[in-house]
Amino acid sequence: MPTTCQFRRAGSRLYGLVAALGLLWGATAPAAGQTSADAPALNVENVTGNFVTLTWETPADMAPEAYVVEGGFAPDDVAGSVSLGPDATSVTLPLPSGVYFIRSYAIVEGQRSQPSNEVQVAVAMPMRPATPDGLAAAAVGNTVVVTWHSNFNAGTPTGVRLEATGPVGGAFSLADTGDFRIAGVPDGVYELRLRAVNAAGDSDSTPPISVRLPGPVPAVTRAPLTSPHAPALPVRYERSEAPRLAQLRSREQLDAVVAGAPREFDAILRLRDWVAAQFPHTLPEPYPLWDAMIILDEIRAGRTGGFCAQYSQVLLQSLASLGVPARYVEVGTRDNPINHFPIEVWSNDYGKWVLIDADFILHYERDGVPLSAVEVHDAYVTGQGASITIVEGTRAPGHPSPVEMAERTVELYYYVRYAQKADHVFAPYEAAFDRLNEAIEVTDEHTVPWELSPIISPYVSKDPLTLQHAASRAVIDAPINQLWVAPRVSGPAEVSVDLNTNMPNVAAAEYRVIDAAGAAGGWQRHFSPTFVWRVRPGDRALELRAVNRLGVAGPSAVVSLVAP
Repeated sequence: MPTTCQFRRAGSRLYGLVAALGLLWGATAPAAGQTSADAPALNVENVTGNFVTLTWETPADMAPEAYVVEGGFAPDDVAGSVSLGPDATSVTLPLPSGVYFIRSYAIVEGQRSQPSNEVQVAVAMPMRPATPDGLAAAAVGNTVVVTWHSNFNAGTPTGVRLEATGPVGGAFSLADTGDFRIAGVPDGVYELRLRAVNAAGDSDSTPPISVRLPGPVPAVTRAPLTSPHAPALPVRYERSEAPRLAQLRSREQLDAVVAGAPREFDAILRLRDWVAAQFPHTLPEPYPLWDAMIILDEIRAGRTGGFCAQYSQVLLQSLASLGVPARYVEVGTRDNPINHFPIEVWSNDYGKWVLIDADFILHYERDGVPLSAVEVHDAYVTGQGASITIVEGTRAPGHPSPVEMAERTVELYYYVRYAQKADHVFAPYEAAFDRLNEAIEVTDEHTVPWELSPIISPYVSKDPLTLQHAASRAVIDAPINQLWVAPRVSGPAEVSVDLNTNMPNVAAAEYRVIDAAGAAGGWQRHFSPTFVWRVRPGDRALELRAVNRLGVAGPSAVVSLVAP
């Protein structure tokens, strides 16, 4: 937050600085022990008349209790100081005419950090300005951006003059904004110099820099493999704003359950094992409502039991409370098409759907990659079930074991169907499970529909189980949490990026800029469907991703500047 400080005019330069930095804001800050913590980076943002505005950036890993700004008339001199609150990011000081040397500290655990860089600033001095610092330029197509830093070591600049030579050239008087952009620049190599100007004269010019046009243009270099308009299963995922999800997360201390997991997928497996440990596999009589807290309360009180469906309901809603989307899968053997009820979880780590079973406490892999339900099905019905590796979690008392099954549970996936409804907490008034009208059956040439199968079951009639079917594996396993980007040059060194996402419970996009050395800045949030990237010299790429309401981010897309 900016802070503006005022003081009464003083007759002497020394008294004025002491008044500004000491008397009216408290005495000179006492010397404190010094910590090894890094210092905030100090910058002279502006000098207007006798007012100097300073800004600073605090290292991301620092939690300051306060800031101290101090200064004097020579390097390392302390004629006065001011203490500011922990939320301050700038201060405006009224100073008499003169040359000052100013630095800052953060107070961390009662001790001063290392000092910041020391800035020299001349206030209301009738002299030529100093040469600007950091002149740089970049081209995007046939547009150019030129940046620089104002230098307040001498007279205060009132503007700058950009001198250009090349296919076209000249001298351009500009405001001292630190950023100049122009479009429609002809191809060629240009040499640029910059001078600061004020009423007392011009500064010396900067060393020349060059820029070549046309420059690189924006292109998508990382993107989802599918189209934003590709069809997918119409699942209604649990909504994160449902209050009972937050209550479940808090009451069952789910953050502690997943704390320390190295990856999101490891957190999913920890949560599966926790759910499995909550109750043994027994019959749910009477059948509880599809609400994780009700299920846990009723089973813990001994009023009912739970089997595969209850494990999946508790697991899906626990995952939803942490921002991880999942969907219900009903599967069956050749002689019982409605035999089991696990879930599938979208894994950001693997970029795919993964089958998770909290009753048998396992998932399936092939070549180290977790499998979806339809992948297990395809392997089984094509005679490749032996290629699947069963990865068991932490065994819990009272659960069935895969060794009890003839084919280690893989035979459960002859029939596979997906429930469209997965939002039982958000929409409890709807039918909990409408197999006939809402379940979507997986079909292929290897699977005989139940109503046509010669096998008779005492549990299931030979009527069609569902009215909806899906054969396309691309539709069944269509990814979610994706962000599609469409960049275009929309102004001088300015790239507008249109955003499209299929993330459930999406809250925002996050972006960060990657420089020419490959170093990425910090993630920042953006809330509209178009992001405008104002390219600066040294920028190489823009990385973006969708993030949901609980802070879980999806895979990123990248827009890079590439040769035209």
